[in-house]
Amino acid sequence: MNKIRIIILTACIFHTCVPLDQPGNSSPATQKKLIYDDHVYEKEIKTVQLYPTRNGSVELTQPPIIPINQLNHLVLSFDDLYNDVEDYRAKIIHCNTDWTPSRLSNMDYLDQYNEVRIDQFEQSFNTRVPYIHYTLSLPKVKVTGNYIVAVYRGSNENDLILTKRFMIFSNDAIIKPNIGLSGAIVERNTNQQIEFEVSYAEFDIYNPLEEVSICIRQNQRWDNAITDLKPTFINEGQRLLTYQHFDLKNNFKAGNEFRFFDLRSVNFPGQNVFETKLEDNKISAFLMKDKNRSVEAFTHLNDLNGQYIIEKVDASNPDIESDYVNVHFFLEAPREISRNVHIIGALTDWHQNQNNKMYYEPELKGYVGKLLLKQGWYNYLYYTNSPDNSNPYQFEGSHYQTNNFYEILVYYRPIGGRADQLIGYQRFNSQ
Repeated sequence: MNKIRIIILTACIFHTCVPLDQPGNSSPATQKKLIYDDHVYEKEIKTVQLYPTRNGSVELTQPPIIPINQLNHLVLSFDDLYNDVEDYRAKIIHCNTDWTPSRLSNMDYLDQYNEVRIDQFEQSFNTRVPYIHYTLSLPKVKVTGNYIVAVYRGSNENDLILTKRFMIFSNDAIIKPNIGLSGAIVERNTNQQIEFEVSYAEFDIYNPLEEVSICIRQNQRWDNAITDLKPTFINEGQRLLTYQHFDLKNNFKAGNEFRFFDLRSVNFPGQNVFETKLEDNKISAFLMKDKNRSVEAFTHLNDLNGQYIIEKVDASNPDIESDYVNVHFFLEAPREISRNVHIIGALTDWHQNQNNKMYYEPELKGYVGKLLLKQGWYNYLYYTNSPDNSNPYQFEGSHYQTNNFYEILVYYRPIGGRADQLIGYQRFNSQ
């Protein structure tokens, strides 16, 4: 009985302490600055996804990266809660490895005018929160590398709506990865170490130390990507680069398997959902209380490595039939810690800001937070970042056995070149 009373009290505080932002407060175009990152510039824009298609089928949980010589293409989709059709347009920007704009002109990487009107849209159907769902197939590009798709209103490129990163690669470099325990004894239970070789037998690289750069990502994240690795051995005869570091530069905190909840139905609670409340113009879902997992033994779980899938039970078209729900989170904690606590995952674009920050409630002895999310299946973690990035998994624990999704990207830029090419790409799981 006491547990039920605590949960009901939690629900009441969620209702009063974390108000829902209402549409209609967009920033003026003059205040928007282009950010070369996954970013949303207006709070009415929700559920931004950029995903590849293969043989006509979408791959919602896969990263937006495709080979340049295949027929696969990338699809951008998003919702506008303003619920009035807008004249949205998109442009493509080629970037360097550090996500600064390259010196290439539009004609260098596109065969068409660099402005595409987004003319595929649908009105939501039978939802408490109305919205317009937009879809765009990105145009083909001629050059490998990093790219940004920027969406803006009308013909005003300064009136930005969203930006999203994607990559196009070639197979000129072949990557052979190896993942194992950390080279440092203290970190062997918490870290995963990435070692690999890069073969460029059919590609001319004259100065690998200066012309080649590497990026390693964990679970499609950019905030903790490794980008400063240099080869530890260069075999010019075999055209082989070896990356076998022993100074933790190639180490990731393994973290833990992702927490998850099932929001595919609002008529009955899904897995890890305690209660749903339906009102005339909104829906609220209260998740089960989360506990500190850092003191628990590791347990394998099948997860989406931090991603989410939009789905609704008995819906023929989840893209426009799924409703938006105020999802309330509660994390047990006997006392407030000195670091900020954020909800992270693809559901927040891995960002740590005020929108996904948790707030401590002393009476409940825990942290509360709220996100407005479209119905589906979601992964998430509680993250406690700090300037030195020490122990970000204070409430999750970090275990070398955790199954993580990794990507290695190999970039090449000849001396005097105007842009970085993405000449090699490999993805793999740690387990």
